[in-house]
Amino acid sequence: ALFVALAESGVFVSKDQGANWNTANAGLPAQAFVDCLAASDKDVFLGTFKDGIFVSENSGGWWKASNAGLPQQTAIKDIVTNGTSILAATAAGVFLSTDRGASWNPMNQGLPTDLPASELVALGPGLFAAMNGAVDGTVFLSSDSGEAWVPVGGSLPGKARILCLTGLGSSVWVGTENHKVFRHAVESPEWEAGGSGLPGTKIYCLLANGEDLFAGTGGAIIIRIGDNAKDRLSFAGHGTGIFYSGNRGRRWKAINSGLRRAPDVPELGKMYGFWVLELAVCGDFLFAGTYDGEIWRLPLSELPKK
Repeated sequence: ALFVALAESGVFVSKDQGANWNTANAGLPAQAFVDCLAASDKDVFLGTFKDGIFVSENSGGWWKASNAGLPQQTAIKDIVTNGTSILAATAAGVFLSTDRGASWNPMNQGLPTDLPASELVALGPGLFAAMNGAVDGTVFLSSDSGEAWVPVGGSLPGKARILCLTGLGSSVWVGTENHKVFRHAVESPEWEAGGSGLPGTKIYCLLANGEDLFAGTGGAIIIRIGDNAKDRLSFAGHGTGIFYSGNRGRRWKAINSGLRRAPDVPELGKMYGFWVLELAVCGDFLFAGTYDGEIWRLPLSELPKK
């Protein structure tokens, strides 16, 4: 099954690789703002902006609250599974559940106390965490299921702000705001730039699938008040789309053929282009979710040759 969460429209599920979608909101609060989804065996976990965590044991047929031990109304930014452990990145730090979400315990030793956790990735026995608002490019590593965290060696250039994490092989990859992507191998003391072909724009999401890497990018919003023709509020935005690397990030190539740019809105001026917020692989397809609420898919067989 493939799940997608829309900002204020809840959760949808497809069991035919995106050909058809059905709502899957039973048990969720009305207008729940869903920030993240993760699967562990037969369980699906869902994190919200202020309503905590919910779990479904029947592919989204019904959701039940799973908040024992979590602070009330805390934002859940990311959920990751690591064997029998479920970890959640929240506005109050990292929390761990080892009983399928029945209870949660804080796991913040070594993490900054003044910044919320925003991104998590499991890489073998290790866990990596990035903190929201950290502009010095710091990533933290835990080798004991979150019991204690230490900063990863080295620092990113230009105080790059981290937007996403993924793991490939023995390396953790980060996507940053206007500083492309970087990798950190377990055996390496420093971060390395992630190859050529990526534009210097925001990397909103990274996805590792086998030996392949995918990056979803977005641009910046420009707000203008007082148009030359009319006194109005107008927006300008751009995004450079989806990029693919079949050689562990050494070279990247755009794979935007067939994507339709979001239409212009006369009242607001030029709107968003290929602004990609989420990527996933399900069955034989790569799926992309865009800022304007559309889902696109590309057959994996049509990826460029490595």
